[in-house]
Amino acid sequence: MNPTFKQFPKEVRQMLEECKKKHNAEDLQAAIASFEVDQRGTVKKIKEIDFASTSNNTFDTPPLEVKTNGIIVFASIMGTLGFQVLIESGRQLITQEHANFKLKQELWMVGSMSSVAVVKFFLMLYCRTFKNEIVRAYAQDHFFDVITNSVGLVAALLAVRFKWWMDPVGAILIALYTITTWARTVLENVGTLIGKSAPAEYLTKLTYLIWNHHEEIRHIDTVRAYTFGTHYFVEVDIVLPGDMPLSQAHDIGESLQEKLEQLPEVERAFVHVDFEFTHRPEHKAEV
Repeated sequence: MNPTFKQFPKEVRQMLEECKKKHNAEDLQAAIASFEVDQRGTVKKIKEIDFASTSNNTFDTPPLEVKTNGIIVFASIMGTLGFQVLIESGRQLITQEHANFKLKQELWMVGSMSSVAVVKFFLMLYCRTFKNEIVRAYAQDHFFDVITNSVGLVAALLAVRFKWWMDPVGAILIALYTITTWARTVLENVGTLIGKSAPAEYLTKLTYLIWNHHEEIRHIDTVRAYTFGTHYFVEVDIVLPGDMPLSQAHDIGESLQEKLEQLPEVERAFVHVDFEFTHRPEHKAEV
């Protein structure tokens, strides 16, 4: 076992040991690489966490934002492991340290990695037949596994048959691909937490829906939609007749809020009702 293995916490060492046994890995670099590949699908599980049992008095943050934060944290961890693969592979290239596979170990390696790649390939094709976004996300995950297992297997076989340095070079390629993929995931999810405005086409769709909601709506003052997690927060200001009873104005505003929140892209909607849109000073204090 490499000396750097002892630098990891006990829990991480146990996970890497399991990966070594599963993939017949002889070094730390291969164990970390297999750990990365196996944990790829965990990000999908984060998206499926059920927050229904969580008390609203404890967490006021919408579940979708919590899930996004979890994805960012997990992606950061996986990116860090990718950097560890780069460091360890570079060390092996410098010190020329490499493992010697026996024939039985080589056969087990080829059989296990090939079977995983084949199964993942057919799962990818199957998931692509669905239109559900979550299932199609799993198809992308399976495609990632096919690529990493194929590259890893080819690199390992080349290292056994020809030059030993092909194995760490293959690990470096997998690590770079992994880091790039997770970095893209982080950037995509960070963008949803900074209040990025919805596209103009979506704002136009909201405006059309609001204007046709009720015949008493005289004017639409403001329509805003911005990301908060994976969905949108929507803020709307509408103008109703000044002599309209409060109960009727309340019903129109509440029904509009419920209609907006039924849209699949909307997490929450806030509807403000006014009787004018010139924004004259209201409740001005007397001097």
